[in-house]
Amino acid sequence: MKLSFLRLDKSPSVDSYQGSSAPLRGKTSGFRHLAKSPGNFSRRTFFLFGAILLLSCSNAIRKLERETIIKRSANLSGFTGTYRESGLRGDEATTRISYRRNPAELYALRSYGKKTVSWLSASPGKLIIFYPKSSFGIRYSNLPVASPAHELQYLENEYDWHVAHYDIAQTENRQLAGRKAIGIRYSPKTQFSNEPFLFTWQAFADEEFAFPLMNTMLRNGETLYAVAFDKIEFNPPALPQIAEKPQLPRGATLAEYDYGGRNYSFAEAKAQANFALRMPKPIAGTEFNRIIRVAGIIPAFTFVAAEMPYITMYSQIRDYGLALIPEEGLKLQSRREYRVSFFGAFKTVWFKQAGIYHTIVSNRPLSEILTWLDETA
Repeated sequence: MKLSFLRLDKSPSVDSYQGSSAPLRGKTSGFRHLAKSPGNFSRRTFFLFGAILLLSCSNAIRKLERETIIKRSANLSGFTGTYRESGLRGDEATTRISYRRNPAELYALRSYGKKTVSWLSASPGKLIIFYPKSSFGIRYSNLPVASPAHELQYLENEYDWHVAHYDIAQTENRQLAGRKAIGIRYSPKTQFSNEPFLFTWQAFADEEFAFPLMNTMLRNGETLYAVAFDKIEFNPPALPQIAEKPQLPRGATLAEYDYGGRNYSFAEAKAQANFALRMPKPIAGTEFNRIIRVAGIIPAFTFVAAEMPYITMYSQIRDYGLALIPEEGLKLQSRREYRVSFFGAFKTVWFKQAGIYHTIVSNRPLSEILTWLDETA
């Protein structure tokens, strides 16, 4: 069976397709040198990888140093680099990435060996992800765009969440991608040690920009996932660009989701679906108050829960037995088997159940997303 979403008869540059993104959600001791020389503070913190490094001092000192570190992160206007990931499938993935803050724009290409398996283009309100092997992609348009105040709130929320859930300690420093990196270890607090999705993380953050150059996800001493930059250039003099701009090929098939389009009621969506569509329960108290149908004849739906600075998109589609999207991602087993991929602040979680593909994209903490999904199993 052939999926008929939207076909392209031209080969436009990826410049014309853009997307929305935001920073990472990630009590520490010994990081005061990270808070020196804050520089000027820009409130336009459009970050994908913002690390929050905290100190276990009095609330007043902790607040001051949090604000200083956020100021240092805000001095990052762009970067270009290459990073490696392990744990997504058997072999190691390499991603070339290029980002600027103003005007916001990001490109990333993920490869295994010499073969590109996916690329992403993003800027405010628009996002496209494309899989060259199947010539299939997903495009979101008119997505909510975080204001500067929302972006700052996100960073502050990250701080509060990590202080509540982790004991954080400084570890050895090291050189990564030619830069000095400060070691930090995040260990679940005792009361959360039995949480199935709260892992230990070993991070190394750039001293100048508080940007994570390496991050390792651990469970009982075993490495489940790791990401590390091989090379990176911060604030390059020219607009950062990846070596090869991705192009949408002629005849590519796109699944189009327009956030600004019609908002379906659940009854309407359920009547049109050719599978057992399920209404998601609220996530972290936020209702899914928007239902978007994919353009075309295939009835696929995305539920959206947006309470800025957070957004969660939950898509459901019948399994047609077509390998449109590569089966990659960290495998995590609980009440279901989940596949998880990371892209800065955003995590993609997918699973198949009763002949239906479920895909969740969210900038909430991974443990929060997976616990919520397990509760609905």
